[in-house]
Amino acid sequence: MSGKFKSTSAELVGIDDQKQTILRLIEQEDSRLIGLWGQGGIGKTTLSDVIYNEISHNFENTYFLLNVREKLKKQGMESLRNQLLSELLNQAIHVDTPSIGSTLIQERLNNKRVLVVLDDVNDSDQIDCFGVKHFGDGSKIIVTSRDRQVLKNGGVDKIHEVKKLNDNDSLQLFSTFAFKQLNPAADFRDLSNKFVEYAQRSPLALRVLGSKLYKKSRTEWESEVDKLKEYDQPKISHILRSSYDDLDEVEKNIFLDIAIFFKGTLKKDVEEILSCCYKGAVCGISNLIDKCLLDNTSYNGWICMHDMLEEMGKDIVRKESIDPGKRSRLWSAKDVYQVLKYNKGINLIQGIKLDMSQIDNLQLHHSIFEGMINLRIIFFYTPGIFWGKCPAEKLLKDQVDSVSLPDELRYLCWDYYPFKYLSGFNPKNLVVLKLAHGHIERLWNDDDHQVYSFVLSSSKSLVNLREIDVAGCKKLRKIPSLLGAINLEILECRWCESLVELPCLNHLASLKKLGLTGCNNLKTFPEVPKHFSILELDRTKIEEVPASIEHLVGLRKLCLKNSNVNIVSSNISKLESLRDMDLSHCPMVEFPEIPRSLTDLNLSETQIEEVCLSLATPSNLQSLNMSGSRVKIVSIKMESLRDLNLSHCPIVKFPEIPRSLAKLNLSGTQIEEVSLSLDSLFNLQTLDMSCSRVKSLSIKMESLCDLNLSHCPMIEFPEIPRSLRELNLSGTQIKEANLSLDSLNNLQKLKMSCSSIQKLQCNIIMFGSREIPIVDVSSPILMSKSIYRLEMDHCESLKLLSELPPYIQYLDAHGCTSLEKVSFTDKNSYQLDPLDDDVVDWFYMLFCNCFSLNQDSIDNIEANAILKIGYLAEKLRLTWEDAFGPIILFCCFPGNKISANKFEYQSMSSSLVLKIAPNESSGSRSLVFSICLVVDLTRCHHHESLKFICKYQLTTASGGGNEKFTSEWSSFIEDETEWKYMGDHVLILFREDMVKKDKDYEEASFEFYIENPKYNVEGEEIEEEYIKVEKCGVHVSYMDEEPSTTPQHKSPRHT
Repeated sequence: MSGKFKSTSAELVGIDDQKQTILRLIEQEDSRLIGLWGQGGIGKTTLSDVIYNEISHNFENTYFLLNVREKLKKQGMESLRNQLLSELLNQAIHVDTPSIGSTLIQERLNNKRVLVVLDDVNDSDQIDCFGVKHFGDGSKIIVTSRDRQVLKNGGVDKIHEVKKLNDNDSLQLFSTFAFKQLNPAADFRDLSNKFVEYAQRSPLALRVLGSKLYKKSRTEWESEVDKLKEYDQPKISHILRSSYDDLDEVEKNIFLDIAIFFKGTLKKDVEEILSCCYKGAVCGISNLIDKCLLDNTSYNGWICMHDMLEEMGKDIVRKESIDPGKRSRLWSAKDVYQVLKYNKGINLIQGIKLDMSQIDNLQLHHSIFEGMINLRIIFFYTPGIFWGKCPAEKLLKDQVDSVSLPDELRYLCWDYYPFKYLSGFNPKNLVVLKLAHGHIERLWNDDDHQVYSFVLSSSKSLVNLREIDVAGCKKLRKIPSLLGAINLEILECRWCESLVELPCLNHLASLKKLGLTGCNNLKTFPEVPKHFSILELDRTKIEEVPASIEHLVGLRKLCLKNSNVNIVSSNISKLESLRDMDLSHCPMVEFPEIPRSLTDLNLSETQIEEVCLSLATPSNLQSLNMSGSRVKIVSIKMESLRDLNLSHCPIVKFPEIPRSLAKLNLSGTQIEEVSLSLDSLFNLQTLDMSCSRVKSLSIKMESLCDLNLSHCPMIEFPEIPRSLRELNLSGTQIKEANLSLDSLNNLQKLKMSCSSIQKLQCNIIMFGSREIPIVDVSSPILMSKSIYRLEMDHCESLKLLSELPPYIQYLDAHGCTSLEKVSFTDKNSYQLDPLDDDVVDWFYMLFCNCFSLNQDSIDNIEANAILKIGYLAEKLRLTWEDAFGPIILFCCFPGNKISANKFEYQSMSSSLVLKIAPNESSGSRSLVFSICLVVDLTRCHHHESLKFICKYQLTTASGGGNEKFTSEWSSFIEDETEWKYMGDHVLILFREDMVKKDKDYEEASFEFYIENPKYNVEGEEIEEEYIKVEKCGVHVSYMDEEPSTTPQHKSPRHT
């Protein structure tokens, strides 16, 4: 679901205040992950949809992933994550490991400012698995969940509780559907108030009930009230069931089919399938939308249904019979297994859905389906996480040679289909045929006279067929004649490695997609209809784009990457619709003739050595990628070109390029010198020279915003324009830099992780942005309190960090092995107002592997961490009712000692018990717990995200029982460099749930442990207790509650 739907104005009643609250959260710089929490049916998805559509234009790429919980059951995490990444990166992505290990993918994500919605997440691990930590600066991720703890454990920065509508808003929402206006008709107000009461202010129930009563008489309204009065306490489920009961038989069947089989499927596909089952199916689906039994987002391409309605549909089918074999539809793996194993199926069964990962060694009889003469749907699927890991023989093992399929089949989806061919059925009703990763060798058995002769002899035999998907069927050698399949739209044959020929497809006027990627024995360019728009032939053995290409007048995209193409007919220049052509990784040696219409051309990793495009070349080309090719000579004068990639080409001089260019990539080239004047490239905004041989650079263009010179052999700070916003000099040989406000007044981001840097003089008082990675060095620098983020990882010559602002939010000095001294300015120098809108509510202090730190520095780091905890606790007290999300401190530095002065309660194990001082004051107070752990991280790679978990119990003095709580912290350091932790490290930890209002507690007991990752970076399983807590300490402070309504800034009182 890519966010191409919009909630209607009727659904927006009563949510504007909540929308504005969330928008304010999104605007905050420290809000990257925003969680929406609330019960089912309360409007989380609608609210996130409204936000998504309002702000999506501000982002480079966007994606709305609907129903994560449900889709994970069908697709598995890897498949669903690949779907998300493919959309964000505009390229097919296949990552099969539990984490995104590819540094290339991580880099591309790091450069993308994206907006992503993860709807209905039910496990905190899912958030991390989607790779959100790799999204670029300024990205926003909205996560909806019914479980607040899931959001907290998933590292969400802010959590907004989606509240129920108030009575007035509930009445307006109901009226919007019941009267098509905001207020009820005067003579219906009394009844409207009753229905609002019955609906319990649930937006879903209000919509369903209002839609049902639209244009009904007062008598009918009163009858509905009487019906609901039959229940002692009417529930939302009663309202939903009442609307179902009013449907006609066709609508009821459509509702049940969608609830059990087709929720989350393309609306168009469902209409085609069900139209072959019921007359008036399209009208029936429309009626269900009008009655709010399907979400009105369905208008934009997808069939969506609320979970509560889905569960109601399943409950209706369950009540048909106690015997699963006598029900109309089956979906429970246990029920399906029993029916198929014992051949209990009868003619009542219309559809079967089975998650094959939930069964094992199922034996099938040849006649297993013969009793199910009304069977319309077979949906045997394998969640994506099992694809390639769970062989078909284990799922359905030792079957008979074939099974006889019923003639009434409309939808046949059978992953890992275990037989060599389809047998014993007439496919005249078939709409969808999916046999992905099956053992099939041919679609029809030549010896099966019934089906084979029928298919060949009748021109109408396959007239209903819309889709064939045999992807991954490695034994399939050919596709038979599809003469009668005049309505076929999709023919998916990806990774059919034995496929050597295709039939002529010219007659298939409806064909829109042909997937042949990975058919590495296919040598002939396929014959397809002239209107065909997208042709994907990558990883085939096709050697030539023939002259007949000129007949494909509707072709918009041609992909032949990683094929054997070395000849492209000049006739391709006659195509007037072609926009995108990819011939990367092909052995071609000459630049092809291109049509005027082409805008994107990818010739990377080819054997082409020269590119000469003059002004006379008629073209609309905007993007040209020649990276990794053999190009040495470049002369391009086309003023249409905006993006040119020549990275890792053997060019030694700055290329001759058009002034219109906005983005230029020359990374990894042999260029040594760059000198660009004000008028040379007046549109250039991004220049990447990383890993090139540039030693000197002079750029005066005021258009340039982003310059990457990382890992160039430069020894002096470059001459750069004042317009620059991002500058990357990491990995250079620069030893000294002098930055002034006059020279870099627009700079927003500076990266200088340089192992050789010895001095950085920083005279900049205020940067244009607050996110400034800066490297400090051996001489002290006074920094403005506006700078809240310092990144200086792996600066191996760095010895001193002095006079740091006490409330700096993100301080990363990991891998600074020479760092000896760290100090902070006086804690009152920059005292921040806890109610200031710009003040953050999380702190990270990372000194991992900084083993040269002296004891004074460690004391300073500990003191600063305690100071920040006090600040966070005070902020939490002042905003207790309005605290939206996690308030966190995470501090890590080398060592194996816990300071007795700062953590008065200590233990040489992973647990401890402490006594709480009695409250001697007359007012109430809160307890603030700060945690300190010693952990041996020697075996831990920095990419392995750990969860540090604290379970604690508070016992009351009066013997009134105890309360149990859990807190979690996740560790992950964003660093592309490969490194491991060395030895013991001390962790100081705090978060919002470590502050508890005192209820005369007498004792607190703590237990700490680490939830190790399931897999290491190599994908190998990790044994239990991979990393353990060796020591622990707790500091308790007592915070008096202020009785006045006006907040007073009072720091916690420490004991």
